[in-house]
Amino acid sequence: VPVTSTTLKKNANKGSQFITLSDDVSASWKIGGEIAISSSGNAYSENERRRIIAVNGNVVQLDSVLTYSHYGADDSIVTFGSVQTNQGAEVIYLTRNVKITASPGSTDASWNYGIGGRILVASRDGYNDESGDQYGWAQFSNVEFIGMGQFGYDSILDPRNAVAFYRTAGQSGNPVKPVGDNSFVKNCAFYNGFGTQVGVYWTDQVEISNNVVYNNVNSVIKTYASEYVKINNNAIVHVKNRELYLVEQGFPRSASAEFDMLNLATAIDITASSKVEMKNNRVANIQVGIGYNFMGESCQEFESCSELVDDTAENLVDNNVAHSSAFGVWIYKENSQYECAKIKGFTIYNMNIAGIYSNAYMNNIILENVVVVDSPVGALNMMYGPSPLTHQMIKKRV
Repeated sequence: VPVTSTTLKKNANKGSQFITLSDDVSASWKIGGEIAISSSGNAYSENERRRIIAVNGNVVQLDSVLTYSHYGADDSIVTFGSVQTNQGAEVIYLTRNVKITASPGSTDASWNYGIGGRILVASRDGYNDESGDQYGWAQFSNVEFIGMGQFGYDSILDPRNAVAFYRTAGQSGNPVKPVGDNSFVKNCAFYNGFGTQVGVYWTDQVEISNNVVYNNVNSVIKTYASEYVKINNNAIVHVKNRELYLVEQGFPRSASAEFDMLNLATAIDITASSKVEMKNNRVANIQVGIGYNFMGESCQEFESCSELVDDTAENLVDNNVAHSSAFGVWIYKENSQYECAKIKGFTIYNMNIAGIYSNAYMNNIILENVVVVDSPVGALNMMYGPSPLTHQMIKKRV
């Protein structure tokens, strides 16, 4: 699929059956295929799913009229001096020829309390085995995943994700491990999922690019203790808060149903991982949740924000968009760059709480090339440490 996602070019009004896109999709979006359109403004739930009945260049006719209105890029331009941005709604294409589904005919994310399918790519200990250690690798391209992942199984030691890469390897790293090729997930569609859709744990050099995700519970893309992972050009729309999902299923509402700091819905979650490239992603409609949870980039020497800098730091994060959620970017507790964290290249709008939120043990934070629009707080930064028992005075800077 050459074009997996785009944005609306013109406003799409409630009651209309036609949408105008920013890209020509006539060569890749087929009649009968399904699309999803993200909510605009602060609304979380006004996203819509429709079938295509006609395509003419960048104009698509839908099988039924729109229930809500959605912003187009040309009709929602905001200018700040020399900086210009827009709030065009994401439109993602969900249909692929190859389909992996957890249960025949299951297309509703409320069935069976969220016990969907899973694919595990892992290694095998070759101790006392003549064949030696075996390291798994897998490549997925243009696959449609439906109802995958298992709700509530969040342990990184037993990842019940739609696709999980667990304690395996890329072709380089330390030590070098013999695998046939690097693993990737490209141009795939995930929808009606019940947990993390792509997880990478103790595994290097996995590429996750040009994928679309719609109507998922809890987190979507997650890395843990991994290096050189690429997360680029993905579009994620409509992620449900896990506690509120349980309420939808008829379970009693807990006192902290909407705001459990450790279990917020997250579109892209990068934990304890380094050298992760994250560019040109768009995330939208995260219910009481977070667009991007990551450590921040390492500061470079010329920025001189601390004595401990990374001379090899690269510009690995840029041009990411988040909207219609609680938080755009989130740095929390130990998941941070201790001395200096840099947040660079984000466009964030229509947050319900804050565009940038940090509450972490660190001394300096750099905000560079960040645009926050239509949010109660642009940046809410809390830096703590060292312990008061050390009687040290540390200079803190934003």
